[in-house]
Amino acid sequence: MIFFSTFLYYVCFASSALIYGIGLNRVADLDYYSDKKLIYFGKIIISIFLSTLICSLITNYFLVPLNIQEIYPIVCLIFFVLINSIVEGIVRLTTGVSTTEFVISFIVVLLSVSESTSALNAILISGSCLLSLGLLIPIIIAFKKRIHNDESKLETYLCRFFILIAIIILIISSFDIMWLNNEVIK
Repeated sequence: MIFFSTFLYYVCFASSALIYGIGLNRVADLDYYSDKKLIYFGKIIISIFLSTLICSLITNYFLVPLNIQEIYPIVCLIFFVLINSIVEGIVRLTTGVSTTEFVISFIVVLLSVSESTSALNAILISGSCLLSLGLLIPIIIAFKKRIHNDESKLETYLCRFFILIAIIILIISSFDIMWLNNEVIK
């Protein structure tokens, strides 16, 4: 039950894209209909899960017992760069496609390692963050199709997009988790 509530929390109420702002600038201008994007998303998922697992294990079993858990961002950076470079090299050699991405993946790894209590919990949080980004994609596609008819400039599109995101954040914040606790409503 604790894993289900953690999953729901990071998908809905603490959506990594909406509440933390992870990847909003990249998600707004991606083209989702090319075959290269499937390779791109696959590479991101593999590098995030491997980095999260390794960094969580190192943090829980080495840094915390030695009481040096404050340096976990540096450890995460080192292992993420190492794993991301290896996966990028494999993808580039096998498919010839460049799939470089750093910021979104690294921030998801940092968020999942910092807010987890175990390796399984860290994997669940990173998967929830990726799912929250994935749930935002149909909204963005629908918004792009709606705005595309207006023949507007990029600046107008981005302004309207961030207003849409602000409205979604307000809806999530007003709904929040009050409905889970019946005594709050009374």
